Amino acid sequence: AASILKEYFMNLRYPTDEHRVRKEDTVPITTRQLEALIRLSQARAKACLRDYVLEEDALDVVELMSKSVEQVHQDELGRTDRGRGGAGGTSQRKMKKAM
Repeated sequence: AASILKEYFMNLRYPTDEHRVRKEDTVPITTRQLEALIRLSQARAKACLRDYVLEEDALDVVELMSKSVEQVHQDELGRTDRGRGGAGGTSQRKMKKAM
């Protein structure tokens, strides 16, 4: 389970695919999100009355976090805008301010 969480976190923080190599295209993520993944996995295991986390717990939490990240990074038109994370506003608004 730990390896699933670690792999997901590392892929979010340090993307290796060709489509997200620019700084503007990366998801702003910190170790706080990794800690949240761990806590959510533990909570899911406890909800199933277990004292240990299974791979299925980690996979469910990764799915939950993926949907959350996807929703946070969609602009008003439903397009993915990685610039929406944090307090920076959308990429479209940043372009308008620059003009």
